[in-house]
Amino acid sequence: MSTDEPFRVLCLDGGGMRGAYTATYLNGLAKSFGIRRGGVDFDLGTGFDLICGTSTGAIVACALACGIPMARVIDLYAANGGKIFPRRLPKTAGLAFVRDLLLRSRDLRSGAAALRAA
Repeated sequence: MSTDEPFRVLCLDGGGMRGAYTATYLNGLAKSFGIRRGGVDFDLGTGFDLICGTSTGAIVACALACGIPMARVIDLYAANGGKIFPRRLPKTAGLAFVRDLLLRSRDLRSGAAALRAA
């Protein structure tokens, strides 16, 4: 790779179930590019040299890097999102926050198991 060529990076943020929004946006973008290219299916991941993400963004990034259609990722979130991301953020600080910290590892284990099962 020449130093004159751009190195294209796509980095997707985390946020639990908000990954469904990211996947939906990327799905729409791929459809738009596909229409511009004559109605063909467009693999958006091929346009980047590096695709990465944090938490739910990593799930979407891995799918995109592997050429998995975003419609499948959207379906994954719709069918299994509540099991993959079971933990809700506490609405108040104090005791609820401490309880959340104590239960976090249990919730992460159950979410990881649900993701593997999906």
